[in-house]
Amino acid sequence: MEIFMRIYSVALPILASSLVGLIALFINMGFIGQDNAFNLYIMGILLPISFIVMSLNESLRVSSIAFASQASGDKKFNLFNDRLVTLILVSLAMYVLLNVLFYLIQQPFLSMYKVEPQHQLFIGKFILHNLMVGVLAAVSMLCMSSLYGLGYAHSVSIISILSFAFNVALTYVFVFHLKYGIYSIIYSTLISSTIVLAIALIWLKNIGAISYFKVSSSAVQKAVIKIRNISLPVLAGYGVMFMHVLVFNKLLAMFGPNDIAGFSVSHRLQNIALMPAIATGIAIAIHVNRLRSNNAADLSPSYIKTGVLSSFAIYFLISFVIFTFRESLIGLITSDADVIAAASKYLYYIGPTYFILGPLLVLLIFFEQTGKGVRSLIFNMLSFGLQLGVAFYVAYKYQSLDLVYTIIAAGYLITLFYIFYELRRSRQYYGSNQTQTI
Repeated sequence: MEIFMRIYSVALPILASSLVGLIALFINMGFIGQDNAFNLYIMGILLPISFIVMSLNESLRVSSIAFASQASGDKKFNLFNDRLVTLILVSLAMYVLLNVLFYLIQQPFLSMYKVEPQHQLFIGKFILHNLMVGVLAAVSMLCMSSLYGLGYAHSVSIISILSFAFNVALTYVFVFHLKYGIYSIIYSTLISSTIVLAIALIWLKNIGAISYFKVSSSAVQKAVIKIRNISLPVLAGYGVMFMHVLVFNKLLAMFGPNDIAGFSVSHRLQNIALMPAIATGIAIAIHVNRLRSNNAADLSPSYIKTGVLSSFAIYFLISFVIFTFRESLIGLITSDADVIAAASKYLYYIGPTYFILGPLLVLLIFFEQTGKGVRSLIFNMLSFGLQLGVAFYVAYKYQSLDLVYTIIAAGYLITLFYIFYELRRSRQYYGSNQTQTI
């Protein structure tokens, strides 16, 4: 019970701040949409770039939490300082590269989406400005995520929730009172991210986690290697996810636009439903990284087992709720009867498998956070490849969407054996107490 409480004392604050962040995003979208429906069109154009930005941010965030959780155990804050500064430099370099790349390709990019010539200049500038301000949000996220790993989950979550509320309030003022339109999102992000970054840096300085920002070239090189080993597989994993959605949409196109729309709606619900698994995986990894740095890796299997098995209980309830109330939940997103029917069909088959998909995601997130992202990446590539390969064969041969969803669901059921294999393997791997730190 003590291990259970330790895991969820970290997981729940992470989940709370993630949910509030998602809600804040929806509210801000609502504000700019009410101001001018054309703003939502611009945000739609921004969507693929936002996915790339999110992938980069999340891949670096994994490294920041991993480095911080190790430092909370071994107290090697000089090493953590070098790694965090290097992470910030890498983030800055990536955003500079993104800005330059978009500046060079903005004309063909906007033309590809058939943006009318009279709107291209405005939309192009907005995307560039959004990327420029995004670097502040990225750096503040890295610093705040580090505080999660250092053991300040509750306090960080409170600050994150307050910052999201402040961001929403700023957006409201900029949209409806100052009449800044879609740029309201950029201004509110600029102000709130600057404040959060200042708080995080002062906090890290006061607890002795950072001491200086000058790092030797040799320290940067070592840190870059560690970041590459942790973050690159995570980034590649996002690429696999993107390709999975792209290919699955192609498959659904064989059956009709309503099925694509239904999958889009149900996929958004699925992402929300899987947020507890992500938070739990991060929480287990924080504890395990801390144990490894304290030469107590043999205690890790207890945390892994408790976290994964407890997630089975949590996702039994989530699966039941989604399966039972799927039409009502879908109705919160769309009122179109045909789309509701298509999304409901998807959740009828896939919803019950969240009982397995949730614990599986806990394990995969844990791998990413403990330097085993390649293991997670290989599993995703193999499982998605096999599922989609069989699903395409069935779709072409039998022309049955019900059979396609059955194949996808069966694929998740089979992964149950993989989960228990990894639980058994963790006892052998960490039980030797000879595992290396990150």
